[in-house]
Amino acid sequence: MKEVIARIKAETPIFFKNVIAVAITLASAGTALLAAEHLVPNFKLPPLAYTASQWMIVGGIVAAFVAKTAKVDVPVEIPTFPTETPKPNA
Repeated sequence: MKEVIARIKAETPIFFKNVIAVAITLASAGTALLAAEHLVPNFKLPPLAYTASQWMIVGGIVAAFVAKTAKVDVPVEIPTFPTETPKPNA
């Protein structure tokens, strides 16, 4: 559990910050659809749209959480291979 808390507190890479923004937008759109059904008189969502909006909320929350647990790692040095081919002994 301490590892999860440490990952959440760590710096998040820029790509995953964008993923978090998209995920929150997705969850907000799903919430707006469900709220519209209760706030607007004579407005009823079709069953497919109702289910899709529920999945948008869940998917957005899960995607934001998973993206938040990504952390900036120490850069790893990738080994390079020689570009020249060895010449056979003649």
